[in-house]
Amino acid sequence: MLIEQQRLAWIHISAVRENAYRFLRGEEPRTIRGLATDGSQGRVSVTRKLLTMAERDANALMRAQEGQRRAYGFVYKQEASTKEEAKAREERRKMVMSLLAGLVRFKRLQAN
Repeated sequence: MLIEQQRLAWIHISAVRENAYRFLRGEEPRTIRGLATDGSQGRVSVTRKLLTMAERDANALMRAQEGQRRAYGFVYKQEASTKEEAKAREERRKMVMSLLAGLVRFKRLQAN
């Protein structure tokens, strides 16, 4: 029951990320309505904000769920693995930001 409840909580964060990428590609987001911008620069800016929001929400949810699991006696992690996960999340964040910056450079080159 707890695991299923926690799994379902991630659907909302996944939806925000999916909508951010749809918006970045110029498609209509499925659940976030009314996102209007002027051109690709605006889409990149809004996408960056949506991905930052999703990342922060994911971190908060992850901490809350870890607390729930510990409260129910599901202690299975070591502190070293938590640090490794944080490092991996930071590397993924940097990769996404690099991808967005590359897209902006590509769009500028394409416009010229």
